[in-house]
Amino acid sequence: MRIGILCSNHIAIPTVQLLMKHHKVVGIGLPETGKEIRNILELITTDSDIKITTIFRATIKSQLIEWLDTVQPDIVLVATFPFKIPVDVLSLPPYGFLNLHFGLLPEMRGPDPVFESIRQQKSTAGATIHIMDSSFDKGPIVKRAEFPLPPHFTYGMLSAKLAHTGAEMALTTLNDIQDLKNVVSSAQDETNSCYYPALSAQQLAIDWTTMSSRDIIAITNSMNPVSRTGTQTSVNGWNIGICYATLVNLSGDTTGYTPGRVLTADPQNGLLIFAKDNFAVRAEIIYTEEGYFPGYILSAFGIQPGMTFGT
Repeated sequence: MRIGILCSNHIAIPTVQLLMKHHKVVGIGLPETGKEIRNILELITTDSDIKITTIFRATIKSQLIEWLDTVQPDIVLVATFPFKIPVDVLSLPPYGFLNLHFGLLPEMRGPDPVFESIRQQKSTAGATIHIMDSSFDKGPIVKRAEFPLPPHFTYGMLSAKLAHTGAEMALTTLNDIQDLKNVVSSAQDETNSCYYPALSAQQLAIDWTTMSSRDIIAITNSMNPVSRTGTQTSVNGWNIGICYATLVNLSGDTTGYTPGRVLTADPQNGLLIFAKDNFAVRAEIIYTEEGYFPGYILSAFGIQPGMTFGT
């Protein structure tokens, strides 16, 4: 099989490497924003004749047509490519275009299913390969893999697992297509469909008045390490980010405590913050303009029990 690959994110690297071992990868297309991944791919493909092409959003149709004519793939695998493929280009390769979506379809449609799987506190996560059509994430499903999602998983941890899961799925799928000379698929169940759009900066911040302790930990995990400055919040007029947090059961009377109240800020107990559901969030790692620290270090900057975190 002659394989063309369109990608833009490090999560696709294991797929590229595995397909290079078992099939003939004839070309890789990257978006204009893919400078960082390009450096990695150039190292991986140094001893091959694989052509790496930069594709621009404004000229995507003409570029893809030229790219397909040049590399002549039997099929194109898309993995994290950010631009919509023009519909009249999808049928040009003999076996069309397949999308490796790093989320379960149809439940996890949208631009970042890794983030949303964690933020939504799903009990399972996984990847889906589907035929690409005129709509985002709606084409017939070719293969789907599902596994338990532990509540402590961060974006980075889930991405690592999905990267290798997706690579194995891609290889198996392409082997099947090569053997059967056909792409076998089934329609998505629209009754289970859900689309998660990209969120605003305000929606990505911690709201102590509305979020439960588990909500706060989930959104913190879902942004680690994508947001280098953590999940945003503030205390005493000072903006900080929480990079990693854990759940703490509380004992004792918390009557009258408001969500966001600092309970402790010391090396023994850490930085404990009261949540609306009467649990505490321990801010294990925080970010400030001064650097990354254990949460309790905020006490050195004057943050003391009784102060209140806000948005």
